[in-house]
Amino acid sequence: TKLKTIDIANNHLKSVTLGTNTSVSTIYLQNNELASVDLSKETSLVNLYVNGNKDLSSLNLSNCAKLTTLNASGTKISTLDFSSCPKVDQLIADDCTSLSTLKLPSNPNLMIASFNNTALTSLDVSKCTNLNYLSCSNSKLTSLKLPSDSMALTELKCENNRLNSLDVSTLYYLMNLSCSGNNISELKIGSMFLSAELGIAGNIADGNPTVSGNTVSYKGDYGGSELYLKVDKFT
Repeated sequence: TKLKTIDIANNHLKSVTLGTNTSVSTIYLQNNELASVDLSKETSLVNLYVNGNKDLSSLNLSNCAKLTTLNASGTKISTLDFSSCPKVDQLIADDCTSLSTLKLPSNPNLMIASFNNTALTSLDVSKCTNLNYLSCSNSKLTSLKLPSDSMALTELKCENNRLNSLDVSTLYYLMNLSCSGNNISELKIGSMFLSAELGIAGNIADGNPTVSGNTVSYKGDYGGSELYLKVDKFT
């Protein structure tokens, strides 16, 4: 029987040497004391969990072409590069306060992405055409590039950043948008599917950005769900 899973989570490991394990698809390393992890020889790796290693600053994923799931939350990683991981579909990197560089050059399979509380100033997911959920709140974003003409993205959370504008006018199935706490002076929305929830509080211009588009043309409740903020200004 070939080894499929390595689970050495929740120990006090300061280093780990995995060698070459061509049959291993899942590795659990979370909640240790690791500073660096080299997985370049794990060519069959599909699922990786390194979250909770608060001193982890180096993660080598080169040659991990089969990787689909990564949780790296609560680490000191400053750079995540998925150039060698085209199949990744779930990426969680919350509370990575040193994370300033994220490379997603061609990751069309990415469906779930969460980068809350990071040092990112820009985020480009424009080539992640199957992205369904994106949360990138409480960071330092001044630029956010989203997929255009997307029928996949249904929920976007980008609160408490430094965005000056936001264009979601071609995200036709977007159901939930939360962008409060930015510097947004122009918000472009189109036909958000069902217009289920719009949160824009805490931006400039008396708390409301200028809204262009035809989605929010009312105040108060929608289908029993109260909007975060009534919108007073339209263009």
